[in-house]
Amino acid sequence: MEEKNIKKIKITHLPETTNMDKEKIYSHIEKVYDKINELLPGELVMEIHFKKNKQGNEKREKIEIKAGAIIAGFSLHSSFSGWDINKILKQTLIALERKTIKAKTYKSKKT
Repeated sequence: MEEKNIKKIKITHLPETTNMDKEKIYSHIEKVYDKINELLPGELVMEIHFKKNKQGNEKREKIEIKAGAIIAGFSLHSSFSGWDINKILKQTLIALERKTIKAKTYKSKKT
């Protein structure tokens, strides 16, 4: 029987975007999920939360993205906000990746 690696990714309140943009977003999140899972093997649960804020009479909406990952006894979190969803998502996920590297370093020093 073949074992399948099921990715546990929860994405909430993704703003309305084109299908092409959604595919880019999902693809980027999955790439980072795989990188984190390579750095710290184990059962990884990842959550990405989007929040839109409209300030005053502005036509544009500011977006805040919060990302979290729970793996190998570590709970990692990062968040950024801004106007460009792709740029903010990259910043948030890069920060989460860096925190994973720090956690791996901490774990290897401990053993």
